[in-house]
Amino acid sequence: MCMKKTVLALVLVMCAQQLVHAQIFQLAAARFNNNNLQNIPRFSWAFPIDFPVAKLSDKGYVLSGIVLKNEGFIVNVDSSIYNARKPGTENTNRFKTNRYKFRTISIGPNVGISYALNENLAIYAQYGVDWNFNYKEKRFGDKKRSNKEIVRSEASSQRINVLNHYVALGIGLRSGPYIFGQYYFRNFFNQKFQETVIVNGNSTLIRPYENLNVTRFNVGISFFTVIKKKE
Repeated sequence: MCMKKTVLALVLVMCAQQLVHAQIFQLAAARFNNNNLQNIPRFSWAFPIDFPVAKLSDKGYVLSGIVLKNEGFIVNVDSSIYNARKPGTENTNRFKTNRYKFRTISIGPNVGISYALNENLAIYAQYGVDWNFNYKEKRFGDKKRSNKEIVRSEASSQRINVLNHYVALGIGLRSGPYIFGQYYFRNFFNQKFQETVIVNGNSTLIRPYENLNVTRFNVGISFFTVIKKKE
């Protein structure tokens, strides 16, 4: 059984047209109660694997696959505007300005088209869905790493939209590096999420992300390899 699984894995790798480590710069436009939050570009990774599923012409293919990603964004914000609270506790954050890092680990399918402009250059269009299965939130008081605090780390968290979807466009070499951009359609957070926190010694039910709007878009570089079959 172990040998069969190994052989299957090797076949998948040999058939894949994209199996690489993608480098991504993640950006966001974030607003809380009509206040713009200062976004800091975030550098992260993704592991895509795509297969050709249909041939449109000598120049075009339909591709489909799956990708594992580390998605998120970073903002600097004054504590008077936004201050994360831990459930069931008083807010003890003492810093005026904080840097927040929000991230989720996701996996999901995608489908797209690759079309060759010439012998060397190609364009790509893709639609995908992310299942966000692990969420983490960090806070850095005064934007210093020495003041790092893990506010929360949750599996299958309801704080975020568990499912999100995106479109991506790219251009680059048919067999080599290409640049791409991604745009996410849904808010990062679940604005209907509710939790109980302590305010002035009293338990209070709040919706912490109700007025937190986050639009995300990524710019990245990956590698595409066309596997040519022998005639």
